[in-house]
Amino acid sequence: MNRSLTTLFLTIFLLCGVAAAQNGGSKAFRPVKAQITAAQEKLKASGTYSGPVDGKYNDGFRDALKDFQSANGLDSSGKLDEATLGKMSIELTDRQKGIEPASGSKRTVFRVNKEQITQAQRLLKSSGKFSGAETGRYSKELRAAIREYQGEAGIRRTGSLNRATLEKLGIELTEAQAAIPVDPKDLEASKPRGARGPVFRANKGQVTEVQEMLRSKGLYNGEATGKLNPETRAAIKSWQSANNVKATGTLNKETLIAMGIELTDSQKSM
Repeated sequence: MNRSLTTLFLTIFLLCGVAAAQNGGSKAFRPVKAQITAAQEKLKASGTYSGPVDGKYNDGFRDALKDFQSANGLDSSGKLDEATLGKMSIELTDRQKGIEPASGSKRTVFRVNKEQITQAQRLLKSSGKFSGAETGRYSKELRAAIREYQGEAGIRRTGSLNRATLEKLGIELTEAQAAIPVDPKDLEASKPRGARGPVFRANKGQVTEVQEMLRSKGLYNGEATGKLNPETRAAIKSWQSANNVKATGTLNKETLIAMGIELTDSQKSM
């Protein structure tokens, strides 16, 4: 009786092992966002796709994939499988190629050196975004300036000097840094929270006029450079508080009107 039970349990164990092996060997092929984006760009260039290039599946993209697959003798699944990527000359990831990362290996971290941070501080200072000392070290003010620059450059607002930001600033990479590819996420502008319209921005002439006005009232002691530096923002905030305008420290539409400064036609429409 014991032998029979042992044989039964052994049989069940072996059958479960076979099923698990079969399930493990049939993992679904999944493209990454960068590959979907590349496919969308190629299909759009060929005129078969007119939807967004956002790295996400949609009905129009699936239909365009089916047309491409049918025209190239592939299974018209509407899915971006390995064969379709190959036909489109889109490179596979190491994981898709079956190359697993070594046990215990870690993702390479992109690090900047002191000279690069100093260069960034100098460049951001020249644009009026940073007013601190060129120390070659991160600070709260420097990170805020980097985020502002990244927002204007259309890349992800991380507040750190990653490869994408260094290249946008024109700062030379080291050999070790050049070997680390740009993170595709860093090239994507940060998504705003909720729907937002155009951003209201004061122009250089308006900023200069505000600085001259604030200086005449003793609220600002700097030069009329036409750049919104921290001293100008602090003076604007003081003026707003004293004139029943929401104290934001920014030259928004309400503040310019309250100051009696003429708006441009585009600003009037915002």
